[in-house]
Amino acid sequence: VGSRTWDEVFKRAFKQGEEVTGIDISHNNNTQKPAVWQEIKDKHFFCFVKASEGVTWNDPNFLEHINKLKDLKILRGGYHFFRLLNDDIDGQIKNFLDSGVDFREKGFLPPVLDVEPTPNEFNNSSLDLIIKNRLQVVIGIKKWLQTVEQKTGKRPIIYTSKHIWDDILKAPTGFENYPLWVAHYSTTVKKPTLPLNWDDYIIWQHAEEGTVGGVKGFDLNRLNPNLNYQKMLKMAGY
Repeated sequence: VGSRTWDEVFKRAFKQGEEVTGIDISHNNNTQKPAVWQEIKDKHFFCFVKASEGVTWNDPNFLEHINKLKDLKILRGGYHFFRLLNDDIDGQIKNFLDSGVDFREKGFLPPVLDVEPTPNEFNNSSLDLIIKNRLQVVIGIKKWLQTVEQKTGKRPIIYTSKHIWDDILKAPTGFENYPLWVAHYSTTVKKPTLPLNWDDYIIWQHAEEGTVGGVKGFDLNRLNPNLNYQKMLKMAGY
């Protein structure tokens, strides 16, 4: 699919007043049903796929998911779940970049750094340790972002929430120029609440238990309606 085709697709969606929507998936999602992929093809414009976590873990379905999205001509991207208490930043960078794809390929959206504690870290003393060592955590986040941008030629997107960024990491500065993918789950508000450092966002993850192709448990996302969709195409190399 070339830039003109994408241009027409986005124009048609906006003209009809449709939301530009996308999902994100990992091995935790049931993507074996054909109906899931059919709905992705019919209703969604983009999809981010979990590629890696920490230093050693790789999503076993990453390449399968990416190749399927490529076949369906969906804008796609990969994300790395940043382990906040693992100070081997070089190892985390390498783990993501060695995922087996060319992140510079046309159709690929910028790499994403998922900045959040693990579920277990929310529930025990690890959270206190993250808060205590947040300066070192922030330095690690910055190094990952800068290095991955140098290696891929694309400025990464930061995925996080207001609570995580402001309350746990204490709203560190110096990240304002990175695009924001914000998590804020709500069925009532018309726009998400943003971390202090950002005035705007590109993607809003508004639900974490959405249904796709009759299967529940998918994260659902919306492109910022005020964003020029051509910016998103440019981010994907068009």
